[in-house]
Amino acid sequence: MRKFELEDIKRLLDEKYARGEALFRSGDLRGAAQELYTQDAYYLTARLQVLEGRRAIGDFFDRIKAEIGEVKVHPLCLWGDPARVVYQLCNTVRRAPGGGDVSHAHYVAAFRQVGDDWLCEMEVVAPGHIDAITASKHAAAPGAAV
Repeated sequence: MRKFELEDIKRLLDEKYARGEALFRSGDLRGAAQELYTQDAYYLTARLQVLEGRRAIGDFFDRIKAEIGEVKVHPLCLWGDPARVVYQLCNTVRRAPGGGDVSHAHYVAAFRQVGDDWLCEMEVVAPGHIDAITASKHAAAPGAAV
């Protein structure tokens, strides 16, 4: 199994988010879930619904696709131990179909190495954005990548 440094994981996740956004735009929500989540991942929605497994997460994305025309992920910082688990704090911007309403959310996700890849095993989503001060406190932590 390949050994990763935190900066390697950051680059990998940035690429995954870019592909995930493209898959989301194309309507391939199952592909987006496959790209990012482990088979046994947990996802806590902003409405406090706990989803378990890649299939349930993909089903959820399918259901909300009608409400969300576009999602843009803004990674803020990554920290943790590449030998075990890393955490990523992100802001997201969602736009309703046809250029409609914009909503903001943020999340923290835990990633673990699966073979030569890193996949999300747990994600907690909440309304609103994390401010730059909060993000910079995490980024200043030892072992954190910005």
